[in-house]
Amino acid sequence: MGRKLAYFSQSQLLLLELLLENKDRAMGVIEISHRIKFKGESLGGLISSLARNKFHGNALIEPWGRDNGGVGMRWKINSKTIDLEISKKEVKRLLEGYKK
Repeated sequence: MGRKLAYFSQSQLLLLELLLENKDRAMGVIEISHRIKFKGESLGGLISSLARNKFHGNALIEPWGRDNGGVGMRWKINSKTIDLEISKKEVKRLLEGYKK
């Protein structure tokens, strides 16, 4: 898992960190956009790239139906795919590398 995460962009890691922090619930695109400051097509591209990433044959994130506001989908981390605690630590470590 750690090797594959090392290839993620800073933006992908920020989105993944947010979804890992909220692992017990699905998040809508409006809420995500307010938290990580990406909007529109750029946010859609980030979500799409994470949804297409496969670990052990399963998607890293999964859609959880339409957003209550009627805009976009709700997304949740696929806890069957990765170890959440190890992934949190690895994402945090990788993001710290961008702050230097």
